[in-house]
Amino acid sequence: MRTGKTIALTAAAFLAASALASPASADDTLRDGEAGVIFASSDWLSLYFVEGYTGDDAQVLSDASNVIVTGGGTYTVSVDAKTVFYDEEFGEYTVNDGADGFSFAAVEIVNGELLFPGSVITIDRVTLDGNEIALSGTPYASSPDGINTRVCLYNVWETEPPDGSRGVAKDASAVLFDGAAAGEWKNLTVTFTLRESANEPAADTADTGITASELKGSPDTGIEDVYTAAGIAILAAGAAAVFGKKRI
Repeated sequence: MRTGKTIALTAAAFLAASALASPASADDTLRDGEAGVIFASSDWLSLYFVEGYTGDDAQVLSDASNVIVTGGGTYTVSVDAKTVFYDEEFGEYTVNDGADGFSFAAVEIVNGELLFPGSVITIDRVTLDGNEIALSGTPYASSPDGINTRVCLYNVWETEPPDGSRGVAKDASAVLFDGAAAGEWKNLTVTFTLRESANEPAADTADTGITASELKGSPDTGIEDVYTAAGIAILAAGAAAVFGKKRI
C-alpha cells in the first residue's frame, strides 16, 4: 500500500472508483442466516458490513465470502479488504488490495437472534493472510440490536459482555487479538461453530453452510458483488477521526 500520500475521499472518488466494482447480482435481498466477517480498518478507509454500513458514508470496496447458517454446525467466512484513496502525486484515485490494521472486527449473522435464540457460538480459527492468529480470552455471542447475532473479535468499545450474551466465560472478551497492531493485511478468514443451545453437543468440523453464491444460483456473482456495488467509502478529510469515536 502506498504511503506518504494525502488520503481524501470525496463524492468524486465514488464516481471514479465505482467502475472498478463488480456488477451487482439481480437479487440483492439479504438472506435469513447470512453470516460474514465484518470489519473496519484502523483508519476507517476500508470497511465491510453484511447489511451495509449505516453510518454517514457508504462502505468501501471489499469482497466477502459469506455463508447461510442453516442450524448447528461449523462454518467458514472470509473477507478481502480493499482501500480506495486519492493519490495526489499521481493525481488519480487508486484501489489498493488490503487494509491497515483494525478498528473493529466481528462475525455477524443476519436475523440470528430470531432464527437461533439462545445459540452459543465458538470461534475455532482466525487467519490473517493465511496465518493463524493466536486468540486471547473467550468470545461470546451477543446482539447490538436484538435481531442480528454478533461475536466480536476486536471491539475495544465493548468492555464487558452486554446483557443477554451467551457463552460468557470468566475470561470473556471482545478483544481476542491486537487489531490495532495487525499491520497491513488482505484477507481475514474465520471458522466458527454454532450450537443452537448450550446443551447441544459439538458439531462435526466440516462446514455445513450454504454459500451465498450457491443460494443465489450465480457462481460468478456471490453476495460479495451485492455489497461491492453497494458503495465505496466516501470519506472526507478528517472522517477517520470522527468515525474513530463511534461506538459500533
